[in-house]
Order: sequence, then C-alpha cells, then structure tokens
Amino acid sequence: MVDAEAADRVAAESWFLQRGLPSVLTRRARWRRLWRRSAPALAGYATALACVTVVDVAAGGQDVDVDANPTPAQVLILAVLAALVPLVLLVTWLVSRVDDPRVRRAVATASVAAAVACAVLVNATWTERLGNLVMVAQITALTLVLNGMGVGSVLGWAVRLTCSHLAGAGALVTRALPVVLLTVLVFFNGFVWSMATKIDRGRMWSVVAFMAVIAIAFLFTGVVERTRPVLRDGNTRDSDAARLATPPSPRCPTRSGATGSGRANGPT
Repeated sequence: MVDAEAADRVAAESWFLQRGLPSVLTRRARWRRLWRRSAPALAGYATALACVTVVDVAAGGQDVDVDANPTPAQVLILAVLAALVPLVLLVTWLVSRVDDPRVRRAVATASVAAAVACAVLVNATWTERLGNLVMVAQITALTLVLNGMGVGSVLGWAVRLTCSHLAGAGALVTRALPVVLLTVLVFFNGFVWSMATKIDRGRMWSVVAFMAVIAIAFLFTGVVERTRPVLRDGNTRDSDAARLATPPSPRCPTRSGATGSGRANGPT
C-alpha cells in the first residue's frame, strides 16, 4: 500500500513538472529526484564538452586558419562545429523522452563522467585541468539547483510550447503560400503585365482559367479541412476520453468523485 501511494505521488509530481507547474508542488517535492530530472541538461552539456574536446585535440592547441585547401583536421573541426548545436539539442531531446528512472540516473552519471574525462583531456597543464574540473562541478551543481527551484520544469514546458507553436505557424505558412506566390509573381510582376498585352485573347483566358483552378483548389482544400471535424462521427473516442478524464495520479478523484482506476469515465 505504501509503495502504491509513493508511486502515485511520484506520478502526480512528474505530471505537474512536465507541464511547467512546479509552484503547485511543495518545496520538498521540487527537490526530489534531482539527479534523474537533470539527465537531459547534463547529457547536453557533456555532448557540447565532447565536441569542444574533439576540436581542441584536432587543432593541437593552436589557432585554426582555414584556407582554400583545408586539411582533414580542419575539415573535421568545421564539421564538429557545424553539428555542435543540432547534436546537443538532439541528445537533450532523446534523453528527455526516456521514462525509466534507472536509465535516467545512469545517463546522468555517465554524462558527468564524460564531462570530467573531457575536462582532463582538453588541456596539458594540471592547473588548467583542475580549473576545468571545478567548472564541471559548478555547472553540475547549478543544474541541480535550477531544477530544484523549478526553472528546468518551466524551461522545458516553454520549449515544448514554442516548438508546437512553430509547427502551427509552419502549417499556416504552407496554407498561405499559394496565395502569396500568386500575388507576388503575378499581380506585382511587371513582366507578366507586359506579356499580357502581347498575347491573344485565347491564351489570356487560359491563364485566367489556370489561376482560377488554383484558387478553387486552394479554397476547396481549406474548406474540407475546416469542415472535416464537423462531418466526423460525434461519438467521443476512447483515447480522447482517457486524455481528458484521467487524472495525473490514478488515486486522484475523477469527475464522478470516485478514485481513478486507470480507465476514463465516460461523458454523462
């Protein structure tokens, strides 16, 4: 019974943290499980430090001046620098998708170990190595403190929300792209108007019909997309009902007032 209550408490706390609501939790709850919660940030930092180490080793501790005929080492340096930011983001995202607590703790430990190894390998003097080790310890401690204060939860929620909004903006741009192209390439193009004065009436009407077909196709696809939810079956899908009715913890009260049993309550 105690283990079930602890699992429910952990599930509820994780639910609020994933949605950027650390202020809902108590101070003690925000400072729990910091090591595994910091795994994505520590993995991203270790990846960045590994890329910097590769660049430093390839450069041999000297300044790099790339000319018209780069050497293989210079090509490697350019490739690593170009892939630095995408690789860090990819590793952070992949680790954030992991749900197993043991895997997360192992990833966090391996990330710190890799960062320590990179800090030792970057420079030749022990003074610089000691300084790098201190910096790794400071960044690790800062990451844990920020996660304990709830900053990591809010930042993660903000990044996910921004990505979803950017995806929506991309869909809007794709829908409006035909109209923008027709407006810019036809109505505000002097060459098109000068050509229209020289072609005969039949070809002119063919161009107008072509534009009309494009406009009708664009309008038809937009209308179909907007009316498709209305024309669907009005019955609630089981997956949607589960997402709407299931509380963050199976033991939290549902809409009917009873404790959740893992299944969503249907609409009344």
